[in-house]
Amino acid sequence: METMDEKENARSDDRDQAKNTSESNDKAASNQSQGPRLPRPDAIKRAIDPADFYRREIERAPALKAQDDGWTQNFMCPFHEDKNGSFGVNLKSGAFRCFGCTAQGGSVLDFVMLRDRLDLDGARATLGERYGIKIGDAQTNPRAERPAPEPARLNPKQTPARVPIPADALKRQPKAHPTRGAPSRMWAYVDAAGRPLCFVCRFDPPDGRKVFMPLTWTPGGHWQWKAPPEPRPLYHLDRIAARPDAIVLVCEGEKAADAAAELFPEMVTTTTMNGAQSPAKSDLRPLAGRRVRVWPDADPAGANYAKQVAALALAVGAVSVEVLDLSFLGAS
Repeated sequence: METMDEKENARSDDRDQAKNTSESNDKAASNQSQGPRLPRPDAIKRAIDPADFYRREIERAPALKAQDDGWTQNFMCPFHEDKNGSFGVNLKSGAFRCFGCTAQGGSVLDFVMLRDRLDLDGARATLGERYGIKIGDAQTNPRAERPAPEPARLNPKQTPARVPIPADALKRQPKAHPTRGAPSRMWAYVDAAGRPLCFVCRFDPPDGRKVFMPLTWTPGGHWQWKAPPEPRPLYHLDRIAARPDAIVLVCEGEKAADAAAELFPEMVTTTTMNGAQSPAKSDLRPLAGRRVRVWPDADPAGANYAKQVAALALAVGAVSVEVLDLSFLGAS
């Protein structure tokens, strides 16, 4: 016959067992409701080599070879009917971009999200399964031992080489290109103090299309008809620095920026070097903390340029970005 103490101990044991069973069931239910754990986005980026990824994932792509900046030559875009070869990928960072449509992104995750129409978790699950990436793999994966490279436009710590051109070098600046002759226009890119950093020249041959060529002074002590190192400076850096409270209006090309400066004197106008071709190669950090407006050319390339500039400006910390739609001005 059980004593009172034995009965109480038995009831206590039953309560403890019931509590443990309830907690186990609650934990299992919680884990089930949260779904399977997925590899972190940064772990995926470290674990997947962009060069291997794009060679494997893009069908009918040519042999992908990186240039000095990591970008491939453009080829047919997988996101639209591309007849001109407008798409390129960065085999170092994983970024991709198309100059014929709106496809662009900064990593292999972005590519899978866009191509397969997935959200971030869906892309994490897909890449984790396809490439065998599990929780904790990043600690043992060889690529995790070195930091994943980022596009120059997204690295706030990268410092561009901005050495003003010496005064004696300016006296020896070439007046003409060896084969194209004298430029019809020349625009100076200056630092925040107004000192020349490089020039962009325009040539208008009588039997061909206009041509733009940068002219830079090299650390080796000579002039060259070549763009400066990336990331390249913005146009009118001295005006941006001198008017910290003014709205910055980003136009497409130096000529457009100069014309806009007369139309909107209350704003500071600027542009990226090479116009619509490569805004990602410019240093947009001077737009941090600024209100920015983008005035693109009224064509598909201009629309794509505006979208890229807006994304890049926000990435470096612009307070706000507006893309102007002035198509109504051409309406009858």
